[in-house]
Order: sequence, then C-alpha cells, then structure tokens
Amino acid sequence: MICHIHPGTNMVTTYFGLTWWDNEMDGDKMYPKEQRNPTEEQRYQSFERNPEGAAVRGLWNDDKFLEKIGSHEFNKEL
Repeated sequence: MICHIHPGTNMVTTYFGLTWWDNEMDGDKMYPKEQRNPTEEQRYQSFERNPEGAAVRGLWNDDKFLEKIGSHEFNKEL
C-alpha cells in the first residue's frame, strides 16, 4: 500500500495503543455544575499549569480534584 509519499511499511505499526479522552465522556464529573467565565489572569495561570485549553473551565485544574480522581470511589462513578 502506498499513501502519497509514504511507503506502506508504517501504515499500521505507528499505532501506540493509547485512547484519547475527548473531554465529554463523563463530562458531568469533570466540569463544575455552573459554567465558569474565567478572567484573563485565571486563563494565564491555568495555561502555565496545563496548556490544554479546556483546563481553565474544567475541574482538573484544581489540585484537590486531582487528588480525588485516583480514588476507587470516584472511579466507580465513571
């Protein structure tokens, strides 16, 4: 199989085996009940910690939430 300029040798072997979480699966557990409207300073501080754009609106930008997500009780809800 030839795809443009790539030989067919790397068509399947480049798969690493990870699944991307799309920020919607279990979204009711990952976002606050009320939508956040962050200030520019909050956006900047969030970006310094996590450059993923939705982090400033999601709960995973909070250390207390991050401590909780590894717990068996939290994962049972997902």
